Amino acid sequence: MDGFAHTSLWIYLGNQYIESRFRRSALGPLWFVINALAFSVIAGMIWSAIFGTDVREFIPMIGIGFAIWGFIMACFIEGSGILATSGNFIKQMSISHSTLILRVVYAQIVYLVIGCAVGYIASVVLGRPTSIGSLLFLPGFFLVALAGFFTATVMSYFGARYRDLSHGLGAALQVLFVATPIIYPAEILIKKGYGLAVYLNPFHAWIEVIRVPLMKGVLADPVNYVSLVIYCVVAGLIAWLQIGRWSSKVVFWV
Repeated sequence: MDGFAHTSLWIYLGNQYIESRFRRSALGPLWFVINALAFSVIAGMIWSAIFGTDVREFIPMIGIGFAIWGFIMACFIEGSGILATSGNFIKQMSISHSTLILRVVYAQIVYLVIGCAVGYIASVVLGRPTSIGSLLFLPGFFLVALAGFFTATVMSYFGARYRDLSHGLGAALQVLFVATPIIYPAEILIKKGYGLAVYLNPFHAWIEVIRVPLMKGVLADPVNYVSLVIYCVVAGLIAWLQIGRWSSKVVFWV
């Protein structure tokens, strides 16, 4: 990838990316924790009453689910603007595209970790016992991070080439949000005969491979891991093809 990113550089730029979001804020990144916790508690109480489920399970379920969905949205929407908004870097510095992409993905992974940690801690506070099995989220987390990187890479090249992409993605992801079991259990759709909306939704796998181990201490359904691996292979292949054909043209697009 046009000279793969130097680790220390993209981590440094990623930290700068995070700090810029909270510049001159008294609480800094703590606001992210406060927002995640407040949303999880309020939304969990409301939706658990609507669906008639145990609020102690619903609050962490929503908290972790929204953290992962936020990561998905960022990889698509923010990813589509990475190269398009980095014209100064690309034209004035010898910096690899992968560095620019990884700096954003790294920041989003930090947010994802914080959001999932808040959801998990909430589940413990609400009475769910801790389990060594919760560490089984690590394989799923790695796959989600890898899928996020490939997604952001693909979207960054498409976004540099087609500037309306981010607007279209926003509308598409709103529809997919409704069809993705985030604020309701997947079993609800399956029992009502809408199982295809779950099984054919690739983002369901992103959520399950992290949320199930954290909440239940067991691995998610193997189908979800297979689905995510297939997604990574396909997205990685598309990214590889884009890099070969478009990397030298990006400087003229931005």
